[in-house]
Amino acid sequence: MNRHTIDTIEANLDGYVLPALDGAQPRTWLDLVREVAHSVGVAYRDVISGQRTKSVTRARHLVWQRLESLGYSMNEIARRWGADHTTISAAIAKLERSGPPSQTRLRRVA
Repeated sequence: MNRHTIDTIEANLDGYVLPALDGAQPRTWLDLVREVAHSVGVAYRDVISGQRTKSVTRARHLVWQRLESLGYSMNEIARRWGADHTTISAAIAKLERSGPPSQTRLRRVA
């Protein structure tokens, strides 16, 4: 994936605000990507890129799973991420089959 595409996805994700919970500050989708990337120990720009290393892919899938749990449809996630909804669906299903993440690999996901 080229830099222009990564910048476009980054701008897309930064433009959408997550629902604020319990009076917390509003956060964007990009804030969530940054938090998940940090908790997994990868660079957030790698998460939004097409990079396919195991840790980066897992972080990306965790972001998608979290967005779905917040009520976003797989179509909406896919559209804003520049992916196909079946990719989102398969990734979330894979996470659900694998069980909870190891605490040694994942400190805290928002």
